[in-house]
Amino acid sequence: MDITLPTRELFWLEPEDFEQAKTISDKINDEAHQEQSYRNGLALFGFERWLQERVNQLPIITDNCSVYQPEYANLIDTVCNLKVGEFNLCIIVTENLQEPGVKIPIAAVELPELAAHFYIVIEVKKDQEQGIIRGVLRHDELVNYRESANLTQGNRNYNLPLSLFDQQPNHLLHYLHWLDSQEITIPVADTKRSVQEILPFFAETAINTAEWLRGEMDQLASCLSWQLLPDYTFSKSLMRRISPVSDEPDRYRAIAKELRRQKGLIVPAHARGSY
Repeated sequence: MDITLPTRELFWLEPEDFEQAKTISDKINDEAHQEQSYRNGLALFGFERWLQERVNQLPIITDNCSVYQPEYANLIDTVCNLKVGEFNLCIIVTENLQEPGVKIPIAAVELPELAAHFYIVIEVKKDQEQGIIRGVLRHDELVNYRESANLTQGNRNYNLPLSLFDQQPNHLLHYLHWLDSQEITIPVADTKRSVQEILPFFAETAINTAEWLRGEMDQLASCLSWQLLPDYTFSKSLMRRISPVSDEPDRYRAIAKELRRQKGLIVPAHARGSY
């Protein structure tokens, strides 16, 4: 079977793609995340159709994609949990690649609920009604680069050079058809966790960044219908009067203390716990 493709493979966006993307993004309250959700939807629908024309009998499952789960849209800007055959795919969506690198959320690499075998960079051109596949990166190649380059974490993302990505989309098709998924090791969860259960991962990667001070957690809590506890520096008596969960203030102080002892992380006084 000949699956050779040009380096810059593109797909066309159909009118129904724009309609579906708008329906999905309208469920997002935050304007910034709403626009990204819209682009993510366009990329997913166009890329799914592109795959359907090329992977023959391999099943393409989008039911668990993050674009269909509004609670994820406020946590991560990528399209996670696209499943093709035995592989998990993650789409990194951008409007242009004028920036020097590609940003992949750390959560999409390290969290079992979001990690992928392959990361695909897609540039969405809304005005031209098309998407361009810019590159593909295997999870194991990303991890090897992270370790060899001593990659630093900036604002919850890994910043990668585009040159690290394979710019031949036909190689992705080859992997999907012939590679054993076990040859690319990705994090696997023993049990299924809810969004609320994995949120501490996002909180930890945001500690000591301006996102805490800007009230990022307030926004996440609102989207997840959380009730935030008061400032953890408040007195115990006041905390017990305010919170019906009497043990939570002490537990929160203990967590903050342990993070500082083990990892040198200082939780700002602005940060708050939740339940």
